[in-house]
Amino acid sequence: MSCALFAQSEEGIVNVSFRALSWDNTIPKVEYFDGTEVASFLVPNGSRSVVQHYTGPATITFYDTLRFGPDNAPIYPPVAFASIPPDIQSPLFLFIKNADGDDYPYKVLVVDESAQNFPNGSYRFFNLTQYNLACLFGKNKFQLKPGSQETLSTEEAEKKYVEIKLARNDERTEGWRLAYASKWGIRKNRRALVFLYSKPDDPSEIITKKYYDNGPAPQGSVHVQLEH
Repeated sequence: MSCALFAQSEEGIVNVSFRALSWDNTIPKVEYFDGTEVASFLVPNGSRSVVQHYTGPATITFYDTLRFGPDNAPIYPPVAFASIPPDIQSPLFLFIKNADGDDYPYKVLVVDESAQNFPNGSYRFFNLTQYNLACLFGKNKFQLKPGSQETLSTEEAEKKYVEIKLARNDERTEGWRLAYASKWGIRKNRRALVFLYSKPDDPSEIITKKYYDNGPAPQGSVHVQLEH
């Protein structure tokens, strides 16, 4: 899985509200420092978390449950970190499990969820494969390099379904090979994060994972539909 999307930002003090989502299984408890206070929350894998607030350095560190060492000193085992770009005020933190032996159990993808940059009716595509991808989405044609993203609007769509085709670059033939084809239902009152990644036992096959959402919510958890 490409890590180009997991960019770093310069350190600084930020004040944001965020939600979180787990790529794999639900993470029962994650803690972080909001100013000088310890905050904790659950990271679901089928719905975004309850809205959390954070004030602190632009790089937020997430910890496992507080423990105490032999001298009764508090120990906070870090499990992940995320660098918040200065232009993102409503981030979504997507926790993705790292391979065994990594310094951190999770890597975190930071997604801008602001209504201005990700309104209802939008589909945001992320290329997590190692391939260049050529995409057809309704009337839209575009290409995605590994680690890149593209946001498209379906506001002008007249049908309830949209055709999607994905072709990957084939280095052996220097051409393109169809890797995915389907039709997706669309609704103007929701938006979708679409992750494109390679099948574990066959990297040449592209899998899609979609997280639907009804837009930013000021409070509480928001149910999303997860489709493959």
